[in-house]
Amino acid sequence: MSRPDVKTLELIGGEVCLDLVNTIDPRHKGPQDEYLDSYRALVEWSMHTGLLRPPDAALLLAAGDERPAQAERVRARAVSLREALYPLFAPDRAPANRSDCLAVLNEELQSAWARAVVVPQGADYALTFAGEDQLDRMLWPLARSALELLLDPDRLRVKECDGDGCGWLFVDRSKAGRRRWCSMESCGNRAKVQRYRQRRRTSA
Repeated sequence: MSRPDVKTLELIGGEVCLDLVNTIDPRHKGPQDEYLDSYRALVEWSMHTGLLRPPDAALLLAAGDERPAQAERVRARAVSLREALYPLFAPDRAPANRSDCLAVLNEELQSAWARAVVVPQGADYALTFAGEDQLDRMLWPLARSALELLLDPDRLRVKECDGDGCGWLFVDRSKAGRRRWCSMESCGNRAKVQRYRQRRRTSA
């Protein structure tokens, strides 16, 4: 089985924290593609989403090669954050262990805020994070994204794809608020084909 390519993974979440949730496909049935199966994959995905610039990604890949055990711990933290965020955002799936999920997020937030800095941006200011060679630097904006979405009314617009077993999450910002699929090109088309086959069987 070929390794899934994070550089071609669809980014349909509407927020990068939801794109993180969608790095396993499908979520609710097998076989599953695990897109974050190595620290290199995590860095490449972070570059794909815009969390890292190519020079920063190259720096982290080199640092990860020098510190493989630490890099693996960062990858495991990313997966842990992903699995904590899914039940927090998935509609109709209120987690029984919400405090445990929030504990994972809060731990990453504390790590992020320890490196948060305000920098000038033209005539304005922006929040960013210091520590270019820190292996976990991509986790800081991910934690911030999750915090901002949890506190935003758009949290109530988060939906889970209707595709069979898919489990991908997205913010439905469509005007009618009736989006059902992560992507019409994938789950939407598969559902249409299934309905067509069912009608053919019923007619026969």
